[in-house]
Amino acid sequence: MFASTNLSIVYFYLFLIVINFSLIPLIKVLSTKFNLYDFPNKRKLHLKPISYLGGTFFLISHFFYLLFYKNIFFDSHNMLLNLSNIYSLIFVSVLVFFLGLLDDKIDINPLKKTILLLSLFTSAVLIDDQIVIENINFEIIQKNLNLKSFSFFFTIACIYIFVNACNMYDGADLQIGIYFLTILIYLIYKTSYFNLFIPIFIPLVFFLFLNFKKFVFIGNSGSHFVSYIIALLLIKFYNVQILESVEEIIILMIVPGLDLCRLFFSRIINNKKFFHSDLNHIHHKLLKKYTKYNVQIILFCLNLFPIILAEIIGSYLIGIIVGLISYFYIIIKKT
Repeated sequence: MFASTNLSIVYFYLFLIVINFSLIPLIKVLSTKFNLYDFPNKRKLHLKPISYLGGTFFLISHFFYLLFYKNIFFDSHNMLLNLSNIYSLIFVSVLVFFLGLLDDKIDINPLKKTILLLSLFTSAVLIDDQIVIENINFEIIQKNLNLKSFSFFFTIACIYIFVNACNMYDGADLQIGIYFLTILIYLIYKTSYFNLFIPIFIPLVFFLFLNFKKFVFIGNSGSHFVSYIIALLLIKFYNVQILESVEEIIILMIVPGLDLCRLFFSRIINNKKFFHSDLNHIHHKLLKKYTKYNVQIILFCLNLFPIILAEIIGSYLIGIIVGLISYFYIIIKKT
């Protein structure tokens, strides 16, 4: 039985690889037929039109979560126990994908898109109580704060902030893909649920290679989709105490989170609209001195080093402090 199960898992891995390979020509055809390209301009770094259908790899692979339903892959971590779990993890994520795709195509008004995203996140939290953050456990004071009636709004805000931070962090080749890979590796290390992450991990490898080759971008559709899935997984793992404190969550989003906060206050101070694009992101500052691939190495280290340090010394708070100092050192030095 055990050998048969392991063989089935291998077959499933191979099946996902074949599916992702087959998507490459399909993406090219769809991009050409419907003109789904990100065109270069004075703010963007690429020099030729590139498809923004990279999220398709994740969307199609994601459907195979259904094949995992109520089998050995989900017995140990209770991710898909009922229809409410399926609604939040599958149905809403698909709607988030297509909302992002529409935004890629017609550039939806930021306020309208925010309202639509918040509506989707609200419906997910209303229906699936397993993604509601009811308590905040602080490592620094060793206290557990019960959010009570505020938990509903706090959960929606957390999901939205993470999705928005990831979307704004998607600014250069490989950048958001490497960030997602960093989080996945950490979650696999913490949970040992390797099979759970395969429908994200395999398409992520394909995307990183094709993004490196300038074949495809992840687009708002892919960025929103993957960040939403990761946000739900982080909440679920936090609620079952696999992730133990709020500091552990913060350290995983230290760089995108800091960049989001800095850009927010910078734009407010300079009387700019928050969703107005500019050249003030951290990768823009690094590109003034380094090559684009060296920039990604620096950002990878900036994301990963605080996490490794925190795990070694046993304090996420120290890791966060180191991450803060490193981030602002780079910002100040490159200003």
